[in-house]
Amino acid sequence: MIRADIVHTMNSVYGRRNLYGARSAYIARATPKNMKLLAYCKDVEPQAYQSPNVAAIRVPLSFWYRARRSLMARAGSAQGKRRASWRGFDLLTARKLLRLKSGTIKVFHSWESMPATYATVRKRHPGAVILRDVTVARRFEYRSGEDFMNEVPLVDRFLSPSGYVTESLLGWGIPDKKIIYIPFGVDTTMFRPAPSRAPKPIRFAFTGKVSARKGILKLIRVWKRLGIPEAELHLYGTVETEVQEQLADVSGVYTYGFMDITDELPKNHVFVFPSLFEGSSKSVFEALACGLPVITTPNSGSVVRHGIDGFIVEPEDEKALGEAIQSLYANHRLREEMGVNARHLAEEFTWDVYRERVWSTYRSLAL
Repeated sequence: MIRADIVHTMNSVYGRRNLYGARSAYIARATPKNMKLLAYCKDVEPQAYQSPNVAAIRVPLSFWYRARRSLMARAGSAQGKRRASWRGFDLLTARKLLRLKSGTIKVFHSWESMPATYATVRKRHPGAVILRDVTVARRFEYRSGEDFMNEVPLVDRFLSPSGYVTESLLGWGIPDKKIIYIPFGVDTTMFRPAPSRAPKPIRFAFTGKVSARKGILKLIRVWKRLGIPEAELHLYGTVETEVQEQLADVSGVYTYGFMDITDELPKNHVFVFPSLFEGSSKSVFEALACGLPVITTPNSGSVVRHGIDGFIVEPEDEKALGEAIQSLYANHRLREEMGVNARHLAEEFTWDVYRERVWSTYRSLAL
């Protein structure tokens, strides 16, 4: 039987950028040569990091779960489809873990709720520390609150990427001593400030799904009301129907659909992200790395410091959002100062720093 000192699980693609699997791959790069790390995942990115002591293992859904997911999709039940996928991944991963030598796992780190797998780990690896990475600040829509609370006794620590997520966990009854704050990171070599930007028009940018949940309807109302001359709003991401309908009579707004923003984002002057809830938005980290002052909400789970790197406004406060936009539009010096601060802040939250914080947690708890 094979052994594993550290196990990662994620119902996503190991190594793929912007998914849980990317974080797993970042962490895996620091695996000591005398340890074995196995990542159980839905699929594997062809170029994902692996080595003699790091391996990704696919957990393909069985025919029964694939059929169930397909039936749910045809019935129009998105929740049912996600639940079938989640439940199938959990049960099939638990089955695969039976192939590991008992008592070898020291750290079990999951990016999904895995109650069946947790139970298997508890039974066969009684000394293992179970870590649950909570990446969004709410109970998942494809599980009930009861599902979530049932996993609490099985988990040793919850990893929170932001103060907003921590507050949510505390509100759900998770003891403070079981929560560890580890903010996400950003690739500061990929996302960098532009060598220069055209002085006019002043470009405000948003990246992500262009939806009501991200606060876009509110942003459009504010933008329309301000009517700022020589300013543009650039929305990078898939535009949902409810937003398209509101853009019909708004000038100065440009949509792009889903695209690679690596070279496009630095062309802008200000980043606006008025989301209603997140775990910790990668989009904000990328904007900071590009040297853009950021206007966002406490609910974005960001590391932005109000008045230093940008402005923090409450999700429903359209007046404050408008004032923040107007301030950064009108004040070139303020934009420049906050942009410089933003880049410096991003350099404190690289993926290298994230990786070291995770390994520090592993060492303090189990290794």
